[in-house]
Amino acid sequence: MKKKANIFKIIVYTVVMIISAYLIFNSNGLIKYLSLRSEISELETHIKNTEEDLTKIEQKIEMIKSNRDSIEKLAREKFNMKSKNESVIIINEN
Repeated sequence: MKKKANIFKIIVYTVVMIISAYLIFNSNGLIKYLSLRSEISELETHIKNTEEDLTKIEQKIEMIKSNRDSIEKLAREKFNMKSKNESVIIINEN
C-alpha cells in the first residue's frame, strides 16, 4: 500500500513539474508575459515623455504666434536676422 502511495506521489509531482515547466517556458508562458509587461511599461513611459514634449512644443508655438517679441527673438537667434539700423558683431570663442 505504501509503495502505491509513493508511486502516486511521484506521478503527481512529475505531472505538476511538467505543467509548471510548460506554463513558464512555452512561447506564451510566464517569461514571455513578464518580458512583454516590461516592454509595455517602457513604451508607456516613452509615450508619457513624448506627450509632455508635445505639450511644451504646442505651448511654444502658441507663444510665438501670439507674441511679436517672441517672433523677433526667434528670428534673431535662429536665423541671425537684424533690423535695418543694427550691426551684427560675431564673437568667436576659441
